[in-house]
Amino acid sequence: MSYKEEVKELKKEITKIVNKYKDRYNFITYHNANCLISDMDNILHGIVQEMVENQCYDDAFNLSSYMFIKLSKIEMDDSAGYLSVFYDECIKLWDNIIEISDAKTNNKIFQWLMKYLNNDYIFDFAQERLEPVFMNNFKDKKHLNKKLSFTKEKADFIIIDNEWLQNYEVAKWLCYHLQVMKELDFSYDELAQFCKDNYQYSSIRKAYVLLCIEQQKYNEATDILNESIHLDRKYNGLVNDHYHQLKDIYYLQGDIEAYKNQLWLLITRYDMGNMDDYKELKSLYNSNEWLYIREDIFDILSKHSYVDKFYKEEGLYDRLLDFVVNSDGLNPLYNYEDDLKDKYPKELLQKYTIELNKMAYIGGKRSKYRNWVKILRKMLKIDGGEEAVKQIVDDWKVKYRNRPALLEELNRL
Repeated sequence: MSYKEEVKELKKEITKIVNKYKDRYNFITYHNANCLISDMDNILHGIVQEMVENQCYDDAFNLSSYMFIKLSKIEMDDSAGYLSVFYDECIKLWDNIIEISDAKTNNKIFQWLMKYLNNDYIFDFAQERLEPVFMNNFKDKKHLNKKLSFTKEKADFIIIDNEWLQNYEVAKWLCYHLQVMKELDFSYDELAQFCKDNYQYSSIRKAYVLLCIEQQKYNEATDILNESIHLDRKYNGLVNDHYHQLKDIYYLQGDIEAYKNQLWLLITRYDMGNMDDYKELKSLYNSNEWLYIREDIFDILSKHSYVDKFYKEEGLYDRLLDFVVNSDGLNPLYNYEDDLKDKYPKELLQKYTIELNKMAYIGGKRSKYRNWVKILRKMLKIDGGEEAVKQIVDDWKVKYRNRPALLEELNRL
C-alpha cells in the first residue's frame, strides 16, 4: 500500500491552507495561527497517523516533515504556543517511525535531518527541535561516524555576529561531538584531550568534570571546577553549579570535613536560602550539635533576609513571627499566614493594620481601594479579625471622608 499520490495532493492542499491564513504582509496573526495549527494538527493525527498504522512510514515522514518545514518558514504570532506543541507531536511521531521502520527509511530521515540542521531558511527555534531527533537516534556505527564528522563541521563553521550566541552554538555542537565520541568508545585519553583542546567553553569543562568523575579521577575534577569558578566568575548560575558539584565530589571522595565546609559555604554565601543544601548539612549532625550549627547559620543569613524558610523548617514560629512583623510590606505575612495565624492572631492582625494604614495614608485609585478591601476580607478569617477590621473601617470613614470611591468600596465589605 502506498500514499504517494495522496501525499502529492495533500502537499498542495497544505500550501493552500497556509496561504489562506496569511495577511497581505505574509504574516499570520494570533487568531489565524491558532486556526492554521489546528488544521495541520488534524492532518497529522488523521491521515499521517493512518499511514503509520498501515506501515507506510516513508509516506508518513514525507508528509509530516513537509508540514514541519512549511510552518518553520512562516512568520506568525504563536503567543499561544500551539506551534511548539505541533513540533513536539511531529518529533514524537518521527521517534516512533525511526524505532519501527526499515533501514532505508531511517537513512532517508537521517539525511533529511542533516540537510535541515544545515539550512539557514528555517527559524532557529524549529532547527533546535530537530537536534534531539538527530542526536538521540541512529546509534549504529555507520551513522555515528557520519554524526562525528557532521557535529565537528557544525562547530567549526558556525559564524554569528553576536559573540555570546556564537560561543553558545559552538559549545553546543562540540558537546554533541563529544557525546558521539563516547558512543563510538573513544578512549578516556582521547576524550580528555578533546576537552582540553576546547577548554574555553564552560559546557565542555562541565563535560570534562563528569568524565573525570566516571573515571574516579576526583582530584582532577576538583582542579577543573576550581579553575572554572574563576573563569566563569561573571556568571553566577554557572559558579553556583560548580560549587554544588565540588560538594558532591567531596562526598564521593569520602572527605566529610570538606563536604561539610562546602555545604556551609553554599548555605551562607554562594546559594543562600537553598533548602536542599540546608537539609543535607543538617543530616550530618546529631540533634544536639545541630542546635549550635543552625544558630551560626541564622546569624549570618538574618543579615541578608534569607532566614525565614529555615525558621519554618525548624518549627521556630516565634522567630518566624518576628521576621514577618519586622519585614516591609505584606508579602512575608502572606507567605506564612497559614503557619502563624492560629498561634499569633493578634500579632498578625496588628501587622495587617499597620501596613494597611501606611497604604491608606499614601492613597490611590479605586483599583487600590478594592485591593485593600480584599485584604480586609482576609483579616476577617483570623481570630479577632472582625473587631480589627471594624476598627480600621471606622477610622478610615472619619479620616478619609473626602474619598468617596474608598467609602463606596468599604461599604461593599
